[in-house]
Amino acid sequence: MFDSFISSRTRPAHGKKIPLHQHSLVFLIVLIVLSSSIVTTGLVLRIRSQSDVGYAGAASLTIWFSGDTERDEFVPPLMVQPIAELSTTVEDSSIALYSFSFLLDGTFDPQEISGIAFFADGVQIGYPSLPDEYGRVRFIFEPLILTQGKHTLDLRMTAPAMTGGSAFRVVVNPKEAFTLANARGDSFEPRMLYPFSSNLHVILNHGRIGAFVRSNTVSSTGPQLSGIVHFYAEGEDMRLDTISLTADRDLTGSRIDVFSGTQFVTSAHFVGTDALVRFDAPVQRLLRTKNTPYRLLLTDIAEILASESPHVFVAGAQAHSYQSGQVITFDADLKLF
Repeated sequence: MFDSFISSRTRPAHGKKIPLHQHSLVFLIVLIVLSSSIVTTGLVLRIRSQSDVGYAGAASLTIWFSGDTERDEFVPPLMVQPIAELSTTVEDSSIALYSFSFLLDGTFDPQEISGIAFFADGVQIGYPSLPDEYGRVRFIFEPLILTQGKHTLDLRMTAPAMTGGSAFRVVVNPKEAFTLANARGDSFEPRMLYPFSSNLHVILNHGRIGAFVRSNTVSSTGPQLSGIVHFYAEGEDMRLDTISLTADRDLTGSRIDVFSGTQFVTSAHFVGTDALVRFDAPVQRLLRTKNTPYRLLLTDIAEILASESPHVFVAGAQAHSYQSGQVITFDADLKLF
């Protein structure tokens, strides 16, 4: 009923079109409303996306050198020889590693190095690299994705021409060595545990063996003399072949038994003042950084002990090196008992 109060000039008659200027005004209002809605929706989506990425992008990397010795000895030729191992722990989310560099610090001839390869979890990454004139080595490769958890990074050197006398270690500057990015693409520095260098690697001309003696006199079912000789290897693991013994008097016919711990290994007999202990089976291994003791027990000497105990010496030993295949000899004059 209120229609009667609307002027006919302001109310379009039935069937008449809205003027063009009024139609444009309505379209503009609708466009503004829709634009506001789109912008608002876009802001919400963008904020949500940034929040999600930020949550997933947080990451951390902890690195440390593996190994429990301060010095390693190698024997030429160096063929894909491990020179450093880094243990890593990735937390919160995956990370991308783009490059890795280090300093090869020490005394060596760079021209004797054929290449240094970089491995991640046993798989070679990129191509081998060479140290520059300052000893710096750098690897650049396609992004290496390290997922959450533990990983192993290691360096392996090929240097068949390197000879004895060289010594070096791998030094890592955590602020410069790694180019890293999290899921957002933000770069960050790893946390590295001290020390920032590997063990010292010393190149020997060839492996060596050594020995020292702990002796004692025992009495059991009959007169016996025994002593303990400790052998060790340097540079490379060895297979012990023989031990040479000598006495200060004729012990022809006297038997000497050899034990490793409580296990009998072999025996030998004196001929005159000399005895040669041979190790055929089982194989006796001399490991680097580890002493290997053998107890030598002299028996069947009752008639000799009636007068005066003999003295027996370790005169030498012979071994085969596992890495270089060389025959290694050891000359000594160690009093066994």
